[in-house]
Amino acid sequence: MAATHNSMHPQSGDDGGEEFFPASQETFTRAEIAPLLQELRATREALRAHEARLAPAPDDAGAGQWERNARLHAEDVTELRRTEEDLLFTHTVVDKMIDSAYWIRPDGRIIYVNEAARSTLGYARGELLAMNIVDVVAGATPEDWATQYESLKQTGALRLEGNMVRKDGTLLPVEVQSTHVQVGGRAYACGIARDVTERRAMEEALRASEAQFATFFEWSPLGLSIARVDDGVLVNVNRTLLETTGYTRAEVIGRTARELKLYDPAERQAIVDTIHQEGQVNGWSMKYRTKDGGTSECLMSIAVAPVNGVPCYLAGTVDLGPLRHAEAALRASEAKFTTLFEMSPISMTIARAADGVFVDVNSATLQAIGYTRDEFLGRTAQELGLYTDQEERAAMQAAVRRDGGVSGWPLTLRSKRGDTLRLPDLRGIRRRR
Repeated sequence: MAATHNSMHPQSGDDGGEEFFPASQETFTRAEIAPLLQELRATREALRAHEARLAPAPDDAGAGQWERNARLHAEDVTELRRTEEDLLFTHTVVDKMIDSAYWIRPDGRIIYVNEAARSTLGYARGELLAMNIVDVVAGATPEDWATQYESLKQTGALRLEGNMVRKDGTLLPVEVQSTHVQVGGRAYACGIARDVTERRAMEEALRASEAQFATFFEWSPLGLSIARVDDGVLVNVNRTLLETTGYTRAEVIGRTARELKLYDPAERQAIVDTIHQEGQVNGWSMKYRTKDGGTSECLMSIAVAPVNGVPCYLAGTVDLGPLRHAEAALRASEAKFTTLFEMSPISMTIARAADGVFVDVNSATLQAIGYTRDEFLGRTAQELGLYTDQEERAAMQAAVRRDGGVSGWPLTLRSKRGDTLRLPDLRGIRRRR
């Protein structure tokens, strides 16, 4: 077979390739075609990848002319080769990615899985390709898949969370990003599934921590509050602070301490300045105002910490009001006891149970035995020689230890001068802790 050539001119062929027709007729043998191909490669640098073939060249002179003449057909397949390379690259990347990839037909049949999907679920690739997606999604039914696919078809993309079922029956929590695509006239759901086991564990730990904090915050015996740093607005308070101030939660949340007039403005500013300088305050003594207009003393500690990403004041308040009331009541009670103790006409003493040392004595006792207060206090009955009958004293102490006290017990005492005294006034003895 021969071909004709003088100079090569490209023209568009019916199949989209380029055909090179001779400008003037020359005849070439098959062996001479090879140099023509080399010339083609040299003059057409754009054809980095190409195919060339010989085809019969019809001749107007007659039907047998095609045996002597040929047409050289060159076709640019650069894009085809590039597309094939891109597909191979994409396939390799998807197959090696750490997230699981699934291609699913509209009826749920799995037609492609990557290595991550296979290893994560514990199946062989062939096993997965013989399954339906509902076989590996926990709780899924064909009806569920049909509904989800229709939604995916309408929106083009979906993001879901759920559990996949491994071959051994255990559940794998995943986050799935699905995309609806059409290739070659066929529709597919392409899903990328990411293992979120660790994320869910962290979220569960966070929820547990937040629940613990919320419980501690709400039921703490300290008055606790959280206010934003930028504007001082209260975003949370606990029940103790509400009970202390007399406000309801609705009256406090969304307002500032200044608006509620909880603290003296100058004192509050001093606290704010200290926080800015030192980062926190601890045990700051100050007064606060309650809803009914009353005032009380408290100790306040404040630190700055982010709450949901917003810098906030975390304040703890110890209400000293009840303590001050208790102290005042104690002082009043002690004053009354002291008055009754001192003014009683009955001889009375107080001694430590551990060592018997006298810590208090009233005037009636001192007058009866003749000692001064300084001579009496800090000493024991044995050191003072008060008891004349040691057996009587031992029997009384045993009864006090056994019964917690005695009443009407006869006692014989010795005064400072050495006189023996029978004092019915000293008959009531009780042991106090």
